[in-house]
Amino acid sequence: MDAAVHWAKTGQGYFAMRNRVDEYLVASTPDKDPSLWYVNNSRKLAMHSLMSKCIMPLNPAELSKLDHEIRDIASDLPNDVARGVHR
Repeated sequence: MDAAVHWAKTGQGYFAMRNRVDEYLVASTPDKDPSLWYVNNSRKLAMHSLMSKCIMPLNPAELSKLDHEIRDIASDLPNDVARGVHR
């Protein structure tokens, strides 16, 4: 959360913030069901949890900036999940 708030306020440390947010999303996604639907929804829940922790220290413009980036990060699924999709 600290890296995300720092980036939203200063615009510095984008890649550090992106790595920390991705680590948080991966850690928040249980390994019991590797389906695309489950991983995608688990990442969305973790994204909302992270954003709720960032509401107080950020103003509305900073929060919007962070929300956009975290949604982008959350939409990038891990490679092992994307390869497991069968049609």
